Amino acid sequence: MEILDSMNVEEKNNEAKTAASLDETFLSDSDEKEECQLKEQLGHVYRSSWFLGYFKPQPVVFQWILTIFASIGGVLFGVDQSLISAVLLYMPQDLHLTSSQVSMVVGFPALGALLGSAIVPVCNLATGRKGSLIITTVLYTVGAILEADSHGFGTMLAGRMVIGVALGLEGGTVPMYIAECASKKKRGSLISIYQFMLQVGILLGYVVDAMFVNVAGNWRFMLGSSLFFSTLLGLGTVVLPESPRWLVLTDRVNTAYAMWTKTKDLSQLDERKEFFEMKRKVLREHEESKKRMVWLDLFRVRRNFRAVFLGVMLMVIQEFSGINAISYYMGTLLHRSGFSSLDSVYWSMLPGFCGILGTLPPVLLMDRLGRRMMILAPMSVVIISLALCGFSFLIPKTNTSGRTGLYMLGVCIYELFWSQGLGPVPWVILGEVFPAYLRNHGMAVGDFVTFVGNFITTYWFSNMATAMTETGVFAGFFGGITFLGLLYCLLLMPETKDRTLEQLDEVFEMPTKKLVAKNIESSRIAMIDLLHFRFGKALGW
Repeated sequence: MEILDSMNVEEKNNEAKTAASLDETFLSDSDEKEECQLKEQLGHVYRSSWFLGYFKPQPVVFQWILTIFASIGGVLFGVDQSLISAVLLYMPQDLHLTSSQVSMVVGFPALGALLGSAIVPVCNLATGRKGSLIITTVLYTVGAILEADSHGFGTMLAGRMVIGVALGLEGGTVPMYIAECASKKKRGSLISIYQFMLQVGILLGYVVDAMFVNVAGNWRFMLGSSLFFSTLLGLGTVVLPESPRWLVLTDRVNTAYAMWTKTKDLSQLDERKEFFEMKRKVLREHEESKKRMVWLDLFRVRRNFRAVFLGVMLMVIQEFSGINAISYYMGTLLHRSGFSSLDSVYWSMLPGFCGILGTLPPVLLMDRLGRRMMILAPMSVVIISLALCGFSFLIPKTNTSGRTGLYMLGVCIYELFWSQGLGPVPWVILGEVFPAYLRNHGMAVGDFVTFVGNFITTYWFSNMATAMTETGVFAGFFGGITFLGLLYCLLLMPETKDRTLEQLDEVFEMPTKKLVAKNIESSRIAMIDLLHFRFGKALGW
């Protein structure tokens, strides 16, 4: 009897395993029935949207096209950072600005961006991701006109603030839109395109500066050039379809499924199952969120608090590594290191080009190497490059070639490696770590922190350089914070690659103590592999 009972138990276990494997092999009956109904309605949805109906590339190509169109906003973000670099060499004299007013012109767009960050949840819920980008385009256009046509401090500051609101709204929308449209295997690389386009914008800004530097009223043409890029963003936004997760939230499941068929390979079962898992989770979380104050879930739900804390810390590290101070004051810093005003404008293009080169590895390797590897390895080089920039100012001004040469070496290395890790990874993480019903709010918090850091490191940069000297700011302040950030990422940053947005709940439900132990062990194993020249294994290839 005991033998028979044990056989029966074993048979039941085998049946359970078989049933589980069948569940993994097929859709559930209800999902399959709903899929058939959705397929029947695809024709109507396609006819109502020429972009979905007549544009028929492969899903991977479709994802890249969406990403590139959406990331044009990153070009405008970058252009704003670099245009002002040369403008500061000419505009203050024309408008008779004091040093305090110059600091406000440089730093106050970040205050406008705080407002833009605050309205991210409202705009994204009310108008969708596409609607938010259309609003961003209008704000960029109005801001550029005010800047280029300003004849006094008030108009210039107003234009800069409007541009700032656009920056905040765009920064909280684009990474989220890309994350919601991308497949889990390409998500990191696709969000990295946003940082790549930002670096393209930075270089284009320096190029525009060089084009107009010898033209009468040069700074007006420099600032007015943003109109061309905002027009491109507007044209790109018009053809963008909406995020499928937002469409589900607004009870447009048919259109969401049509969008899904364009961006996902539905010959793969996991891509089909992900749609229905996403739909159920989005609707369930949305219904639950109606019963309470959603904002508080960022802090009172442990899983969400871990996500928001990680996002905030990464944005703090990103901003206080000095990127905005270096970009906004590129021309001024080159001038201080020994270049003439004209040479400062021309030489600014070299670091901009290095920034573009640095963004290529994450675009190509983010989903292969993972987020941790892509941020940890470059950060150590960023610390060294900040030391080189800082120490260059200790060289006597009489040794112009040595002073300018060391600074240019440091800033080129900085741009090359900062754009590999600290540039794209925080935005990738921020776009993917929050549950659907809190993604707008989480992005808004991260975006808000970004521009608080932006404001501090740009508005007070001149005062910081006076109080701490350029060497103290670069090697001590920015370099020290980056070193502490390296330790934080090494111990407390989880890996998020190869998981759907819904599966990331498992990652952030892991206790912090367990995460630290896991990170230490994985780092130890990677170090051993490197010491034994097992580079492929250490990199996860």
